[in-house]
Amino acid sequence: MKILITYFSHTGNTEKVVNILANELKTKNSVDFQRLIPKNGATNFLTRCRDARRHERPEIKTINTDISKYDLIILATPVWAFNVAPAINTYLDQIHDLQKKNIVLILVSGGKMFINQCFAKIETELLEKNAGKVFKININDKQLRNEAAIVTAFNTTVLV
Repeated sequence: MKILITYFSHTGNTEKVVNILANELKTKNSVDFQRLIPKNGATNFLTRCRDARRHERPEIKTINTDISKYDLIILATPVWAFNVAPAINTYLDQIHDLQKKNIVLILVSGGKMFINQCFAKIETELLEKNAGKVFKININDKQLRNEAAIVTAFNTTVLV
């Protein structure tokens, strides 16, 4: 199976999650990464939280939006101020027909408050772009310190 992991990470927590999953998935699959990097804009956390609340869409460095060669797409983002990171909004604007591909949406958060709202917003956008099934995984602060918990959360949600 060919898997694309697209993620945004500011503090490294989301990157840690995708690296743990990639190490697990690489044993049986081909895995490609792309990190979303804003070209400019806010660099401090509080300003980025404000931008998340406003559903901003910063310009990001060039990325591959052709997902046709992938069997599974993993999108991972931190949750800021009860919203996804703005770079994910930009990415969602840039991808189009998802060709009924299954998507794994990973939210890395400090808690569970408004997580379902974040999932619902992104899932709606993905389904409007013709996604197949959307698997939803929330990784919280406690799980970040436990590699096995991250792998278990993935494996119990998505059978790869």
